[in-house]
Order: sequence, then C-alpha cells, then structure tokens
Amino acid sequence: MASTWKLGSVDAYTSDYQSEGDVNIAKLTPLDANNSSSVQFFGAGSEAVKITCWIFGETNKGALETYRNAGTSITLTSDQGNEGSFKIMSLSFKRVDAISVNISGITSTATVYKAQVQLVKV
Repeated sequence: MASTWKLGSVDAYTSDYQSEGDVNIAKLTPLDANNSSSVQFFGAGSEAVKITCWIFGETNKGALETYRNAGTSITLTSDQGNEGSFKIMSLSFKRVDAISVNISGITSTATVYKAQVQLVKV
C-alpha cells in the first residue's frame, strides 16, 4: 500500500523508495608488490534517492516539473518525517487512463500519473 509523502508541496503516494550513495576510493598497488596495496579515501558523494509514486492532477504534475526545471531545493517528507533537502535530477510520468479516484481531497476525475522521481541530497 502506498503511503503519502511530500515532495515540496506536492502529495506523492509512494510505493517504492531506493537510496544509494557512493564513495571515492583509490586502490594503489605498486609494481612487484607482494600483497601490498594502499587505499586512499577521497570523499563521498551525495545521497541519491529514487521514488516511484502516484501523482494526482495536472497542478501537482506541473509543480514537480517547475521544481525540476528551476533547480529548486525541495523538502522530502516521508512517512517517517523530514528526510532533508533535495533537488530533482530526473522526472518521468506515465498517465494512467480510465481510473476513478476515491481519495479525500482529490477530485474523482483527476488525472492520475505514475511517476519516477530521482533526487539528490543537497
């Protein structure tokens, strides 16, 4: 069952969440080395998050597109609370046809989109 999250001011009924991060590590192995290598840590990248969610209505779809196009930092709020500030790296929508919405506060004829959102923590 999807839980209600917020991407900035937009309600996102989230069904999948993935988080990943990377580090920059160099492994140096001298020529003619016998089991001796050195490892150097050069820092870590920002957390990347991928969310699959349902978005209801053209207004909410447009708000997410505006956040992306303007490079706006948005607050990601999950069912566990504030996850931090993020920027939208990519955004895709798939329209779901012929569905009747029965969610409090949403028009029953609202356009429904399944969205894939990639965010990076700032």
